[in-house]
Amino acid sequence: MKLWPTLGVAFLLIAAWGTSMRLSWSLGQENARNEAQASALKSTVDTLNIISTGVQD
Repeated sequence: MKLWPTLGVAFLLIAAWGTSMRLSWSLGQENARNEAQASALKSTVDTLNIISTGVQD
């Protein structure tokens, strides 16, 4: 069952991208967009770590 982790990662990437776009649109600042993307990237990496740890167990 490797389908669920893959779907979870895909969903998170889409959600993170949507969040960064929404933040940059509402604030209209380059800094805000960069921070949102960095934050989204960090949360995605954290999630990937959790999923890969779960798969190894």
